Amino acid sequence: MTAQEITGIVGALGFPITLVAGILWFFASKVWPWYVARQAANDAATAQRGEAYNSEIAQTRQVYERFIAALDRLIVKMDSQHVEVIQELRELRQRPVHTEPDRNR
Repeated sequence: MTAQEITGIVGALGFPITLVAGILWFFASKVWPWYVARQAANDAATAQRGEAYNSEIAQTRQVYERFIAALDRLIVKMDSQHVEVIQELRELRQRPVHTEPDRNR
């Protein structure tokens, strides 16, 4: 467009309408593509953070499950040892008590 054509358009339509049309053209050609590209990058980063968070949650769940399994095994072992100790204590109560420390050893 030449300067005379632009002057003719401004003269025919008026300055405010031409100004609004110019701002809309600038927005549509420069700002909107930049905003769309920026949002796409932000969406990709958010998706990546979400995947990392879900992965961390899954890994944490696995650690908790292994820890609970280890605690269960420990409880079973402690219960069996407790039963053995209680049986030994009951057996010791049934034996006669000697006053001499070295007798029957």
